[in-house]
Amino acid sequence: MAPACLSRTDTMTQHGTSVRRRLSLSAISHNALIWGSLMAGVCPAAMADTVEARTKTHPSVCHATHRTLHPVRCTPHHAAAPAQQSAKAPVATPVASASATAVAQSSADVDGTEAENIQVLGTNHTYTAPAVEAWGKSPVALKDVPQSVSVITQQRMEDSNMLTMADAMRQINGIRVLPGSTANSNYYSRGYQLTTSVDGTPDASGTLNNAAFDLSMYDRVEVLRGSSGLLQGGGGAGGVVNEVTKKPGRDFAVDGSAMVGSFNNYRADVDMTIPLNRSKTLRFRTADLFQDNDFFYKYSHSRKWQAYGALEWDVTPTTTFLVSHAAQQQDITAPYYGLPVTTEKTLWYGGRDANPSQDWGYSNYMTQQTIASITQKLWGDWTATARATFYDQNYNTLV
Repeated sequence: MAPACLSRTDTMTQHGTSVRRRLSLSAISHNALIWGSLMAGVCPAAMADTVEARTKTHPSVCHATHRTLHPVRCTPHHAAAPAQQSAKAPVATPVASASATAVAQSSADVDGTEAENIQVLGTNHTYTAPAVEAWGKSPVALKDVPQSVSVITQQRMEDSNMLTMADAMRQINGIRVLPGSTANSNYYSRGYQLTTSVDGTPDASGTLNNAAFDLSMYDRVEVLRGSSGLLQGGGGAGGVVNEVTKKPGRDFAVDGSAMVGSFNNYRADVDMTIPLNRSKTLRFRTADLFQDNDFFYKYSHSRKWQAYGALEWDVTPTTTFLVSHAAQQQDITAPYYGLPVTTEKTLWYGGRDANPSQDWGYSNYMTQQTIASITQKLWGDWTATARATFYDQNYNTLV
């Protein structure tokens, strides 16, 4: 008997190739093959009725090729085994990601025959955030936000070796970073100071010149520029910086790094997420670091540690409770506030490493932040979230 259909495709996507490769593993009904061919543009529509009538009683096997310019041949198969006739084609759920892993699972058919189900899992390592929370109270895709929004993802933080909030803000266009001291900075956009929020909730510290947490506890940083920042509670006209904290994952994962740099810079951090029960409804994540370093100017020295923990619990399939706590201690010797400005034409302070602060000066910061939230899924894409934030900072300064 002649082949059911024979055609040549000029282009074939990687997804189409993988689907045909999976279909070639077992026999399938010719009706499904013809409809799949019509949707992919392989067999002409005029041949659909003829091929369907010709193959009602004869199953066929599809042989897919690996090269994009080779034909895809559908040939009748008269002696298909009963197990092959009743077997289901593997089903795959693709996930767009940079790395993917295929996990094979077996499922029982109606007649007792087991078929292989393929599930593709992966992670997304890109510079693009799937959605942002800086514009509203719920995540919105970037293409749907009618304002100027910039996002610094965790992948970009790692690739650019960003350690502090000031490092991230310097990479965002239209933002001016004005250093306050060794431990803190202020951010401006369009002539106004930016306000901050955490997970979409206005930060209790507001625009105060406080020591910021290290980037190790954040998943991404979102910046909304313009007067829309006034919609974020006590926001400012310049915009708002939304700091999105890390959330626990359903699978165990751990990541750590150590760094040695100039000016006696030593740093180590670890990030770990772990499920606490077999059903993975109770999950925990921690991100901790320690850093000890000098600076390019004289006398100054900094020692900092930070601990962050988040516990997430799926109370019901539609209700999730989350509580997190972050603590940071930073001790600085001879904090640097900049060089004094005089009316003299010539300014000379002895060199690039000059520090007008005394070597006996110090600044000690202890910062704590606790967040508790409960999220209830309603219907469709609607959710209701109640969130409370507690922020406290104690500092002692002698200059």
